[in-house]
Amino acid sequence: MYFSAHMQIHECIFGETHFLLSKKSIKLCYTMSIESQLERILAEVISIKAMLPSLVKEDDLSNKVYDTADILKMLKISRRTLANYRANGSLSFSKCNGRIFFTHKDLESFLKKNHFKSFSHV
Repeated sequence: MYFSAHMQIHECIFGETHFLLSKKSIKLCYTMSIESQLERILAEVISIKAMLPSLVKEDDLSNKVYDTADILKMLKISRRTLANYRANGSLSFSKCNGRIFFTHKDLESFLKKNHFKSFSHV
C-alpha cells in the first residue's frame, strides 16, 4: 500500500486496483478496465454456449433397455400376461444370463401393433 501524503490527492494501491482519494470524491481506477473484463467474460460465455450441443446429449430412448420389472410397471400388467406376450411373439425380448431384457424399440413395436384408432363421435 502506498500513500502520497504530500499531495492533495492520495493514491492507494491494492493489487490491481488503484484508489484515488481526494477531499471531494473517491474514484476507482482499474489497470484492466471493467469493459474489457466484461468483453472477455462474454467471449468465454459465447465459447461455452457453442460447445454445449456437443456436450449435452438428449435422452436417447432408442438405446434404453428395460428389465421385466420396468415393463410390468409401465404396462401395468401381471407377470403371467408378460410371459404370454413373450410366448406368443407379441413382445420381442432378449435373454442374457437367464435375465430377460426389452429394448425401447421392442416396446414401441409392441405398442404400435396393438394401437387402435379411436372412433369419432359425430
